[in-house]
Amino acid sequence: MATTPTARCECSATVRRRYLQRLSGPLLDRVDIQVHVLPVTRAALSPDEQPEASASVAARVRAARAAQQERWAGTGWLLNAHAPGTSLRRAPGGARPT
Repeated sequence: MATTPTARCECSATVRRRYLQRLSGPLLDRVDIQVHVLPVTRAALSPDEQPEASASVAARVRAARAAQQERWAGTGWLLNAHAPGTSLRRAPGGARPT
């Protein structure tokens, strides 16, 4: 469905058709039921929850990065992203990586 009660698709009919053609015929032949559903809004997913402030998320990220830098001190790596998988599974000091 290209249009919903709250949003309108900006794509042309040709673009939408090309996207749908990406699903191969043999795959679609195996699908018995196709259901069109409306998109869910963020508000509907968590109506009672207030969004977390960016500053709070940024502080949590800084703390995680500091913990990683401390963990990998002296190894040549600064963050979990820099370390090879084998080292991540066996973090220094026996601790599990953050």
